[in-house]
Amino acid sequence: MPIILTMLAADVAPAAAAANAPITDPFWEQPKVSVEELQRAYPPAALAQGASGAAALECTVAANGALSPCKVLAETPKDMQFGEAAAKVAGNFKMKTTTRSGASAVGRTVRIPIEFNFSWSPQAVDPRPSFKVAVTPKWLHKLDDGALAREYPDSAKKNFMQGEVVLHCQVQADGHLADCAVASEAPARQDFGLAAMHLVSKLQMDTKDGVGAAAAGKAIDVPIHFWLPQAH
Repeated sequence: MPIILTMLAADVAPAAAAANAPITDPFWEQPKVSVEELQRAYPPAALAQGASGAAALECTVAANGALSPCKVLAETPKDMQFGEAAAKVAGNFKMKTTTRSGASAVGRTVRIPIEFNFSWSPQAVDPRPSFKVAVTPKWLHKLDDGALAREYPDSAKKNFMQGEVVLHCQVQADGHLADCAVASEAPARQDFGLAAMHLVSKLQMDTKDGVGAAAAGKAIDVPIHFWLPQAH
């Protein structure tokens, strides 16, 4: 009998350990939160400085699939409340109560990396809510698809090429950008840099408050993405 009990214990222990192990194949519910709501979690001090950051959480899956409680495993940079902000973001997501492999998720933990990305981009961010929270300053005049299409380099369009340009510009007191120069261009020699320089005159940032006010009089790097309509 002792031998049989020992064998049973040996069989049960790995199964119990697997049942309590961190989830590696989460099955997420479709989030009902908007990107704008997630953006409100961005740490105010980081937003004022135009700073990006990240945090790693370990959360327990509740009976209804909610992530609670969550603890911060790591955050960078420190002292900017990215860990606290990440917990707020995680609170908007739910997981199905079974994993993709069919195992129960309730009561188990899942580790989640959450990124906070600030960019001086004058283009709209991805409207799909995710664990990558993207924020841009408020623009009075930003780039729309029509303006981008009019300036899209002909040769690149004919060859179905997309591009990305970073302009180094000075922010004027009224929010317009001046003294711009092409800092990087990919791919090269496809006139994406020239097209971006034509577009920059249309841009104007709101410099009345927030990060825009902090940017007035400073030099910033402005990324401009050239997407083909079917690829964006």
